[in-house]
Amino acid sequence: MSLIKSALSTVLRSATSPIAIGGMAAVGVVKAVQGFKSPNAKLGSTRNPYPLYDGHKPTSTPQKLMVAAGSALLSVSDPTNPDHIAVLGDITSIPYLSRVRDMMLRDPTGRQILKERPRIHFTPEEWEGLGKMPSNTFGYAYYNYMESQNISWETRTKVQYIDDEELAYIMTRHREIHDFYHTILGLSISVSDELTLKWFEYTQTGLPVGLLAGTFGSLLLQPKQKLAFYSVYMPWAIKCAKNAKPLFNVYWEKQWDKPIEVLRSLLNLAVKPDLK
Repeated sequence: MSLIKSALSTVLRSATSPIAIGGMAAVGVVKAVQGFKSPNAKLGSTRNPYPLYDGHKPTSTPQKLMVAAGSALLSVSDPTNPDHIAVLGDITSIPYLSRVRDMMLRDPTGRQILKERPRIHFTPEEWEGLGKMPSNTFGYAYYNYMESQNISWETRTKVQYIDDEELAYIMTRHREIHDFYHTILGLSISVSDELTLKWFEYTQTGLPVGLLAGTFGSLLLQPKQKLAFYSVYMPWAIKCAKNAKPLFNVYWEKQWDKPIEVLRSLLNLAVKPDLK
C-alpha cells in the first residue's frame, strides 16, 4: 500500500489539471496493484495466488476495486486505448458472467461451446481462404470487414482479473466474437457504431462494460452524431438485441459458408439503419 500512497502523492504534487491528476493517479494505482505479489497460500484457499489460466493476475477484492477505478479514469483520459476498457470489463463483469454461463447451459449449442471452448484463430492459409469464399457468405463478409477496416483478429486484450477459469473463457469468447457482431449488423469501427454495438451487447448479455462504454463514450460524439445516436441507433440496437436470438449461443466457426442474409434471418437480426 505504501507504493500506492507514494504514486498518488507524486501525482498530486506534479499534476496541473483534474484530468492529469486522474489519469496519472490511475496509472500509479494500476501499476502498484499489478506489481503486488501475494504471499504463498494453500491450494484451495480463497487467497490462492497461483494463476488459473494464461495471463491471469490473482488479486483481492480491494485490489480489483482499485484497478477498476484506475482503469475507469484512464478510459476517460485516453478513450482510444482498448486495454483500459478491457480491464474495466474484466472486473465489472465478474458478478454477471455466471448469468451468461447459465444462459449458455440452457441451450444445446451454448453447452457445446462451453465444453469444446473454441477460440478464434487462423493460419495464414485459413485466413486467405475466407477471402476466397463466395461473396454472399458470412465467412467472406467477415474477411472483407476485417480487411477493409484494417484490423486483426489477433488484437483482443487477454482476460486478466477473473478468478474462475470457465468465466474467464466466457469473457474471452465475448471479446473474440465482437467482430462477428460488427460484420452481421453492418457496423464499422467508427465511435458511433462502436457505441451502438456496446448497447447491443449490454442488452443481450447484461455485462455492465457495455452500458458504461455506451453511456460515457457518447461524450465523444459531435452534436449531430449525438442526435442520430440517441434518436435512432441506440433505440435500434436495444430493440434488435431483444428480438434476436442470444448470439453467445451461436457456434460462429461453423457458419463461414452460410449466406449472411440467411444467417441474419435465422438469428432474427437486421443491419443498422441507413440515415443517408
